[in-house]
Amino acid sequence: MGVVYQIEETGDESARGGLVATECEQRYDIVAQGGTGTFDEANRAFRGWLAKNAPTRNRLVLDKEDGVEIEEEPESLGRVWRGRATYRSKTAQETVDGAAVKFGAFVSSFTTAGGTARIKRSLATAAYPIAGTAPNFCGGIGWNGEEFDGCDVTTPNFAFEITANTPRGAFEDFGALADRVANYQGTVNSRPFCGFAPGVVLYAGISSGALQSQPATETEDEFFYWRATHTFLASPNREIDVEGVKVWKPGWAYFWTLTQKSFDPTTGEIVPVIRAAYVETVYRSTDFAGLGLGYGD
Repeated sequence: MGVVYQIEETGDESARGGLVATECEQRYDIVAQGGTGTFDEANRAFRGWLAKNAPTRNRLVLDKEDGVEIEEEPESLGRVWRGRATYRSKTAQETVDGAAVKFGAFVSSFTTAGGTARIKRSLATAAYPIAGTAPNFCGGIGWNGEEFDGCDVTTPNFAFEITANTPRGAFEDFGALADRVANYQGTVNSRPFCGFAPGVVLYAGISSGALQSQPATETEDEFFYWRATHTFLASPNREIDVEGVKVWKPGWAYFWTLTQKSFDPTTGEIVPVIRAAYVETVYRSTDFAGLGLGYGD
């Protein structure tokens, strides 16, 4: 008959987190009965016992990844180990070790550092005639006689990352994960996503990823999963006034205007005027729910 491990609580638990505990710790004795054991066997027995008999404590949840430790009692010759189990609130686990949030995904970083863009038209123009009447260029910036030179401006540039653990048994083959990402990379959200309206969020793909393993326990075998960090960029939808005509531009659409030369009777000069405005759809729209990150409206 193999070694049987007897597991018993030892001492009082310790709690942390102020008036409402967000974390507590309980210690255990793990004793090999019927012979001597090994560290790996004792570790599996302890984890299995906790999962079955003590998965929660005082409304806190066992931290299975980083909250279970054992060490052999000196001079016990493979007979006694000291175990420690840490229980945390869901919020504490999310903060400490990035535990699963919304189907295993959580916003891991974001930045609002501004980008730049070259524009050819202004929002408003104040003209100051110096010698004669100032021609009306319809908001165009820097007319050189042939085209508008434009200017560089700082633009909103909101980027954020979502780190996710794939479900057990999903995408164990790297190619399957790559195929899924390829179908969504370079697309914009067709439905609300993370609080953003349709058309605002562009999926830029995975910025980092690695294969992870879940150690075996007494009740389940070792299994593998992927931890990947997905990058998204946000550009706001906006309404553009073009000579009194309201033009709706989705965040990642491309806006441009067609100009033609016209005689300005006020100044007697040939000046460019806007003939039409265009909004071009340049990114395909998809429902990001298919990424399996658990984020929706």
